[in-house]
Amino acid sequence: MSAFNYARSQATALRLLTKFGRSVTLKRSVPGNGPPHNPGEPTWISYSATAAVLPASKGTIEAFDNRLEGGSLIEERLRYVLMAPQMARSSGVGPDTIEPRSGDVLEFDGVAWTVLGCTSLNPAGTPVLYPMGVRRA
Repeated sequence: MSAFNYARSQATALRLLTKFGRSVTLKRSVPGNGPPHNPGEPTWISYSATAAVLPASKGTIEAFDNRLEGGSLIEERLRYVLMAPQMARSSGVGPDTIEPRSGDVLEFDGVAWTVLGCTSLNPAGTPVLYPMGVRRA
């Protein structure tokens, strides 16, 4: 039996997101490089990526262990995003790619959204897709 080709799945995800998705910018704040007691101003690292932005439901957001206040969902402030792992660093100094995490900022349509959580689809160490919940900042 041959091994499954996860790289092909990754390429398929990128192709579909490029066709049906949009360009997004993922930003991460990193502390300054000063001493621990005074690291200085944080800097931002930006990455260009491709994603599909979908309406959020209570289930998709709670999948990231985020419980909603009062059990209600304000749809205009929440989105469910499927982002391709292929990205290009567009500013700042840091790694060439990152996995989104809670607290990162995702920008699209001129609006900043805070990442609530991301559960990577990463079989056998090959990132195929980054599903995440975001809230308007």
